[in-house]
Amino acid sequence: PSLPKNTADPDGLAAWVKTYKKGTAWFRNLNEASFLGSASRSRAVYDWAYQNSRDRTVCAHAHSSGSGRLIGALTRLGAENLFDTIVFDGGPVSAYMPWICLIDDGLLGPRPEEYFDLSSKTANSPATVSISCAHTKGNNENSCSYNYCLLGEMDDAMLEDSFFVSATDRDFPEIDISIVLGGKDDSPAFKNVLLWLGGYTATNGDEISPISAKSITLKQGYCKTASGTFLDDFLCGLWSLDKFPTISNLDIYDEALLYSKHDTTKNKDGMNTVKSLMLQTCEL
Repeated sequence: PSLPKNTADPDGLAAWVKTYKKGTAWFRNLNEASFLGSASRSRAVYDWAYQNSRDRTVCAHAHSSGSGRLIGALTRLGAENLFDTIVFDGGPVSAYMPWICLIDDGLLGPRPEEYFDLSSKTANSPATVSISCAHTKGNNENSCSYNYCLLGEMDDAMLEDSFFVSATDRDFPEIDISIVLGGKDDSPAFKNVLLWLGGYTATNGDEISPISAKSITLKQGYCKTASGTFLDDFLCGLWSLDKFPTISNLDIYDEALLYSKHDTTKNKDGMNTVKSLMLQTCEL
């Protein structure tokens, strides 16, 4: 992001800080380092925050792609000891890229029913653009040449970015985690959350466990009960408590999130939910 207008710039940062469309800067200039490389950049920022808080653990909020970078730092980059509380909203994402790319022959097999509305994936969709650019060699300023996602073809780099299956750590006993999803969020975020909280059986028979933590609080604005439907006629039964063995709360529906979209905190009630969950467990 660029510096705000009329901001003093004594260090000359404006000369090298590029301006990108909102939400796209994180995957620029990764030089083929992919989502794991982006997560490592975030890990460096969290290290800085930890060190400058006199080594006190951090309470962090991460939204959408930021949630993917943070879950990557936790599950792949050993960042667990940096955090006290984490509130994910619109995520965590980056669970399993093949399904986002409409690939059915990978480690987790065919896509579940809730992934079939992604058939509208195009070269310009946010998911395709971010995956393509994050995997493109060079600075990807003008074009992103990686096209395995667009073509629906599997490769090892795509699995490397699937933090749910490539995780080396899924258990965070010292961290309180909250997950917030707005009822009007029509992004693929909730599909990723279903994997992170529900676990899955791989095609080779291996059981991939869900994340666990000191506490995991889930709040969603889609469905009040297990009956009925949400979004594109997906069953509310997807949110049945028996699907989430590691969550701590029994009441996962929050009416305050009913009108929140993917940018949860743009909605006042959504912002209040995120703030409340943060303050409940963050040890100031």
